[in-house]
Amino acid sequence: MSPRPVVASPDIILGMNTWEMDADYAKLQPIAPVVTFTDKAHADTLTWQDRLKTAAKALGVSAEADEVIAANEKCRVASDPPVSGARRAPRCCG
Repeated sequence: MSPRPVVASPDIILGMNTWEMDADYAKLQPIAPVVTFTDKAHADTLTWQDRLKTAAKALGVSAEADEVIAANEKCRVASDPPVSGARRAPRCCG
């Protein structure tokens, strides 16, 4: 029995780690809207927060992304050592 192709109907396609999507974009666009980073020159400098905000905006959940970023920052600050050279506390946010 030969494998059957999977047919999907996505609402959106996120190209979050693909900077050179020029050729693929044209193939994917007829399937669903494609979201990727338009600023290829600075793609390597994007933080995880920038990537999360881009994906969240495309999915309509920007407020939730802001909450995740704020919670992570609060946790990061809480886990930083209080004194220079002190042993680092375990990260609570992974």
